[in-house]
Amino acid sequence: MKTTIGRVIFLAICSRLLCIFISFLTNDLFSTIRNTGILHLYLDNNQNSQNTVTWKLFKSFINWDGEYYLRISYYNDYEYEHQHAFLPLYPILVNQISKIVSGINKTSILVNMIVGTIISNLAFVLASVGLYLFQCELFYKMKIKNVVFPGISTLFFLFPSSNIFNSSMYTESLYSCFNFWGAFLILKAESNSHKFGFFSIKNFIYLILSVLCMSVTCGIRSNGILNSIPLFFYFVSTSPSIKNILKFILHWSIAFIMFISTIFPFLAYLIYSYFRYCVYISESRPWCKSLIPNIYSFVQDEYWSNGIFNYWRIEKFDKFILIIPFILVTIYSIKIFFIKRSKKDKNNVFSIIYQILDHFQHCYSVFGYFFQIYFLLISILLYGYVEVIIRLFNCIPLYFTLMGYFFQNQNPKLSNLLLIYQIFTFIFGSIWFPNFLPWT
Repeated sequence: MKTTIGRVIFLAICSRLLCIFISFLTNDLFSTIRNTGILHLYLDNNQNSQNTVTWKLFKSFINWDGEYYLRISYYNDYEYEHQHAFLPLYPILVNQISKIVSGINKTSILVNMIVGTIISNLAFVLASVGLYLFQCELFYKMKIKNVVFPGISTLFFLFPSSNIFNSSMYTESLYSCFNFWGAFLILKAESNSHKFGFFSIKNFIYLILSVLCMSVTCGIRSNGILNSIPLFFYFVSTSPSIKNILKFILHWSIAFIMFISTIFPFLAYLIYSYFRYCVYISESRPWCKSLIPNIYSFVQDEYWSNGIFNYWRIEKFDKFILIIPFILVTIYSIKIFFIKRSKKDKNNVFSIIYQILDHFQHCYSVFGYFFQIYFLLISILLYGYVEVIIRLFNCIPLYFTLMGYFFQNQNPKLSNLLLIYQIFTFIFGSIWFPNFLPWT
């Protein structure tokens, strides 16, 4: 049965309600440890008790990184240097909406908790629609007539392994929302460019909207800058011949402007941090003396211990086990889209490239998301907390396409194992995280 937008919205709402229900039901089931800093803020805000139903419900969604986002949104500023691992757009949005809701200049911590959680859940529903439209547009361009395929791919996001983070005060849902819509819009722009011409109004409307979405992702999370990769492939796809030198120069001049526009929020964040810590204080921080001062990279290395092979320890073995499905799906994508198509022309590289490009006719921007997946997998395996792959991949639209391929074309036993993994992580995370136990 073909999926519709209405069904996607309905399932997205059901998914969030199920997550909230499980979290509320199991809160404090295994652990009574709480973040005392947030609790003190809550009680200092003239709240009479920590035993209200509202507090019990929403405290499930402010653990771990959620505490940082909540504190930054409450104070509308960074208190400490290590908090700069969290980009400001999401906390600013929570802060401003909380002020509007409260009708006062400074809100209570509880209002910020409620607003932040609501934003995440609403963004999840909107992200679901954006992902479904992306899948429909992609399969239409690739001339795949399987009408249930977009629905199956979207279903993996509707009940994701990153489940609890999509309802918590994390950036997962908001980032996914703008990322999925940006991906859909860039596909539409590419289609209109080939149909009506690069300089057509329809193309520019979709292109500008897509760049706006991608730009927002750069203000939400640092990996938003990777959206410049599909944008690059879009401009490669729509580029006029160099023989028409004026159009060629204008085309790539626009590409440069769009690229800068996409990464501007992250650049603005780095510049703001530089002036705050390196110019306006007498004793500057060590990272200020770097050739390219980058507070984000410094904080990741200094406070979060990111570094090559830093996570490759025997006690972290279980974390590597946890991400095996993501590695399998990624390897499968290389096999199905690249290796399989090259068997007939083993000695002809150009023929292989042509076959691959022909398969993705008029949607070259999709290549950018392949690069995102491969780059993130390799870089996180080498440098980062490997379990974070669960959250990162669940924000890439093409990953769900690959999951759909894997699920439908693999051995039934492997497909069933993937389904079991998805259900297990959906439920397990909703129990573990609210109890302040480590979950990715």
